Amino acid sequence: MVLLRLVALTAGCLLFGLAALANAREEPLIDFQYDGYVQGRFTGFSFKREMPAGPLNTFADPLRAGGETHTQASIQRLDFRLRTKLPMLRWSLTASAGVRGSKAIIKDAYVQYQQNAVTTWKLGRFRVPFGLEPQTSSRHLDTVERSLLYGFGNFGWVEPLGLEMIGERDVGLRVDFNWPAWLAGFAPFASSALVLGNGRLTLPDLPTQGMLRLGFSNRLAIDELRHETSLGLSLSYGQNKFEERNEQYLPIGSEGDLLTNPGAALFTTNFGERVTVATLGVDLKIRANGLVFKAEWVARDVDSRRSQGYSVTGIYELDEIVLPGLAFVARWEEVVQGFTDGAHYAHTPYQAAVAGGTWQVLENLKIQANYIALFLDLKPHVFPGSDLFITQVQFEF
Repeated sequence: MVLLRLVALTAGCLLFGLAALANAREEPLIDFQYDGYVQGRFTGFSFKREMPAGPLNTFADPLRAGGETHTQASIQRLDFRLRTKLPMLRWSLTASAGVRGSKAIIKDAYVQYQQNAVTTWKLGRFRVPFGLEPQTSSRHLDTVERSLLYGFGNFGWVEPLGLEMIGERDVGLRVDFNWPAWLAGFAPFASSALVLGNGRLTLPDLPTQGMLRLGFSNRLAIDELRHETSLGLSLSYGQNKFEERNEQYLPIGSEGDLLTNPGAALFTTNFGERVTVATLGVDLKIRANGLVFKAEWVARDVDSRRSQGYSVTGIYELDEIVLPGLAFVARWEEVVQGFTDGAHYAHTPYQAAVAGGTWQVLENLKIQANYIALFLDLKPHVFPGSDLFITQVQFEF
């Protein structure tokens, strides 16, 4: 565990250190590739309900005691990445960092070895091989927020509404196999990794967690039909240590606060020292010219307590009909948490409906506008931050 953390930290420090050294020389020591993006956001809250005046949980950390409902215009994120090939043949180094509000974070920091045209190894901190959405950077998301399966924000509550079935990144060792297309354009792929621990409330510790993602992609160009299909199956299993919460909280969807509505408070589930975590996911993507369909289902079992959910997304690209770079998007999703986690009601469905559009104005400039309606067991407008209109502008560099 300590070794893997050191590798991630060393990769990031080494790459940024080499960048500084290269800038100080007339001739670059190593050829760097640099890119990044910044997102600005305006958030409007429709069907406003009265915000809680007091605390929503008994946890003492003030950093967790608030959401985003008072933030209208903001810089959502600023991310940048450095990549370079090392002097050793087939080796490269990648490091990326970002800013979320006032918090700076290290995102990727790994050493990569391209063994051959099929096999690639990574050591450090990287995107985990699970699901469809976790493989997608925030700059390429179909909607402005991640799904309820993963990292949907809090918007007024002390914890995110997303279940974080799987975290986007972790520290460990990963290997990817991407075989070339063969019969009828089918190209199989497989990825596996050993990581320190992943998912909501999981702490990085040994013994580690194993992950496997496999499937195929298919691309066919028949006359004027551009057809693409991909299907993925993801598995994750491990014995993981869990965060001890020992707190009372008001679930998302409750009225008032702990002072005015103490009878609605729940106690968090405390799993103890180490429990078994098993996660299963299936994802599908189909494209027929400008029409795209995506679906993802994930189930997570923590000490025999099951959480699960799904999302279905439709995209209609209007490049050739209305305006270049314009697309409509709609999504429906539902999740159920299997234990009291400090944010949700257990065994009660939370849903979200998203509708909006994306306009790729220029190659490096994108505008997204989404209306998001959140539901508690199909009941609308039941809590602050449940109806959102978000406009996001993204500039890449």
